[in-house]
Amino acid sequence: LVPRSLVSEDGRTFGVNAVLEADADGEQSAVVEAAYAALGDRPGWVSGVPVYEHRVGQSTRGEILTFVPATLAIMGLLLWGVFRSAVALLVPALTAGLGTWVILGLMGALGEPITLTGMILPSALLALGSAYVMHVLVAARGLREPARLVAAVADVASPIALSGLTTAVGFFAIMTIRIDAIRALGGYGGAGVLVVMAEALPVGAALVALGA
Repeated sequence: LVPRSLVSEDGRTFGVNAVLEADADGEQSAVVEAAYAALGDRPGWVSGVPVYEHRVGQSTRGEILTFVPATLAIMGLLLWGVFRSAVALLVPALTAGLGTWVILGLMGALGEPITLTGMILPSALLALGSAYVMHVLVAARGLREPARLVAAVADVASPIALSGLTTAVGFFAIMTIRIDAIRALGGYGGAGVLVVMAEALPVGAALVALGA
């Protein structure tokens, strides 16, 4: 049967093609693992696009679980080294974490997978959100009176908005690339930047006031 293609000439090696329809009803990973289990200890290979997607998904999840905590830890060390304050640790982490959680939740709700390129998004949004709220932290720290707090936040609103908008434009610009994974990174990255920028002012200021 199809000599030297599906079956070798000596009959000792053969191939089996399995065609999955539309992610196998959401069970593509289970099908791939079943293929590995069927192969067992026998010499052979399981290959193809579903296998690649399954393995990449496993790798991506593991790397996100490594890089996101590492990002938070490094930012925490830097903030502690500069401010020597628990408030300075918690405010950026909570503010940036909220914005990152919102955009990742949106991706999940829309069924958008985190790809090899998209795995940088959580760490990038955490870092950018912390950078934006840092302006609020420096300007409003120690202020509890509403009028003074509002005035301090108003002073840094313009630079935060300018920084966030220019960064979002950079992300949105890469949506012109005709690669789905890159376009998704640009779209969700730009939206994520706008989210962390927008909540840096009210949420950041509120947390600073509570911890002042």
